[in-house]
Amino acid sequence: MGQNFSGWVRFKTCAVTGFRHARIAPNPDPALRWAKARYRSASGWYESGWNIDDAGLITLQVVVPFNATASVVLSDVAADQLLLNGVPVEAAVRIDAAAALELNAGRYEIVYTTRSS
Repeated sequence: MGQNFSGWVRFKTCAVTGFRHARIAPNPDPALRWAKARYRSASGWYESGWNIDDAGLITLQVVVPFNATASVVLSDVAADQLLLNGVPVEAAVRIDAAAALELNAGRYEIVYTTRSS
């Protein structure tokens, strides 16, 4: 049960998959408050982790390994409340209430609020 549950939590809350390109689609849940996951690909470790503060602000930490890329898909994002490494994001692809960011190798902090916050 423990391994199945932890696998389900990683998949449902952090959703890290890929080889040289990963799709990271976190699903933050206020009942959990935080989650972290790592995925070892042939390119190296992809990492994704988020936490929700008392005001409902979501902070997502993402690590993309060397010579790899990632699409980060964020659902229900407030249009004017998206920061990438402290800088407002203008280049996010918007699909309805979701935002998609294309990231190269590196370490990132993404801060946002949801429209329902």
